[in-house]
Amino acid sequence: MASGTSRAERRLWLSCPASPSRCVIGTGYLYPPGTTYLAKPFTPSALLAKVRAIMSEDIRAHILLVVSDAAMRSRLTSVLAGAGYQVQAGEDIAHARALARHEPPQLVLTDLVTPDGDGAALIDALRQLPSTPRIVALSTTAAAQAATSWHGADAALSQPVNPDQLLAVVQSLLAA
Repeated sequence: MASGTSRAERRLWLSCPASPSRCVIGTGYLYPPGTTYLAKPFTPSALLAKVRAIMSEDIRAHILLVVSDAAMRSRLTSVLAGAGYQVQAGEDIAHARALARHEPPQLVLTDLVTPDGDGAALIDALRQLPSTPRIVALSTTAAAQAATSWHGADAALSQPVNPDQLLAVVQSLLAA
């Protein structure tokens, strides 16, 4: 096996003993404890479900966080990373655009007011991406609520953000 293979690639195997009709697809190398498998013949949907289960262990949702206040950015990054999300944090719109181009996020949490511009303009720009992320507008004013209707944000949260409310909104949007 190549040293550059991912964890998921290493765990998916096909074992065909003497009889090809008894081939087994599973997770692991030599049937370690807790190994799961899928015996042939299997349906395409059963195979797809097994592959999705294996892959979901290795894939974390990618979230882009755009918050100008360093303390708030650090706090929100900790909350999201602690919940298992992959977080990239930017302090302004220019940084956020560069991060989004490099690795398109599945969800963006953005301030509506940043030192280098208007978060609503970032929301508009993100809506032009080929794979449009879910967007949560953050604001200390009622402007966040307005952004959901005027600029197409999927949700709005007032700052300071309640961690439980943040995780509930993120989970809901990513599940949709």
